Amino acid sequence: MVKRCGEDPVAARIRYYIYGIVRKFSESSVRVPSSYELAKMFEIPRWVAQYELERLIAEGVLIGKKRIGTFTNPRSTYSMHIATDAMPLIAVSYGSGDHFTYSHEGAFSLAAAYQTLGKLDCSIHDLRVPGKTLDSMLRDIGSLSLDGLLWISPSMDFKKELFAELSKKGVKIYTCGFSPEPSVGAVEYEYQHAADDLLERCRRENRTDLMIVHGGRDAFLECFMNTASGKGLNIESILCDEGEERYCEEVLLRCQKKLPQLIYVTDRLTLRLFQSLQKAGFDLETACRFVSSREFSHSAFYRGWMVHYPYGKAAERAATLLFESLHKPERVARSESVQCTIEECVFAEPPAL
Repeated sequence: MVKRCGEDPVAARIRYYIYGIVRKFSESSVRVPSSYELAKMFEIPRWVAQYELERLIAEGVLIGKKRIGTFTNPRSTYSMHIATDAMPLIAVSYGSGDHFTYSHEGAFSLAAAYQTLGKLDCSIHDLRVPGKTLDSMLRDIGSLSLDGLLWISPSMDFKKELFAELSKKGVKIYTCGFSPEPSVGAVEYEYQHAADDLLERCRRENRTDLMIVHGGRDAFLECFMNTASGKGLNIESILCDEGEERYCEEVLLRCQKKLPQLIYVTDRLTLRLFQSLQKAGFDLETACRFVSSREFSHSAFYRGWMVHYPYGKAAERAATLLFESLHKPERVARSESVQCTIEECVFAEPPAL
């Protein structure tokens, strides 16, 4: 009796591997590895592999021949679909792909990427590689027979090695939001325009005392600090790495001693900090300006400036460049950039006290 493994990630890997074989030989019937071979290949119990084979046979994707083996079915709905459309197969991943929910960046980027690739008549694979070694990722991704890979957000280790190895295998790769190496095409964010704009706003409103509240590395902040160097600004930096409560209290205490003319916050707690200072009676519209490095819902109560990242535009352009590269025999890695901007934001009315 075969145990049911539901939506086990390992079972999905086997299924995707077999779909890759079906796609590669869509017009002919070829033998697929046995449950024993699949178990050894993916280092899993044999019953998991057997279950997936039986599941695909029941769906008509495979044909089981007693004492001979299991073969792909070129007359299945799946085989006939990919044979007729001949659409390029593009994998899309946001970081590792292991997300319960998506951030503002993820939602806008993925929506734009999927819509663009859909309009270009591409087949899209939702790539997820959480907690895998480099070797296992290369094996699993390689088994999909991809034409291209679009990777959004750099939140993963050893990505350079992964992209280098996949490029050697002929997979066209484009990244969105970061550039891992010269052999990979990329659409990055350009921060200098926004940094110059923020500096000019400070000059125009005569704001020279700045407080930077950050949780670590921030690309725009690094650009702004370099741009502001030597421009006569007094900048106080607060590194917040010990929890929400502690740094909110620290900022409040420092503002009570001396209110800075501008507060730049890189952390997700922009709204909480803004509302805490507002509740404490600080003037955050004239005496002090707030600048958020991240965008958030328009239903939130916030008045100030915001660094706008064109997530959708960057993802749309990366998807387009990737598609265009599929029709070029040589490996052409193009890099482009899209400008970030500083936006004035007035969201909602303050909550009733």
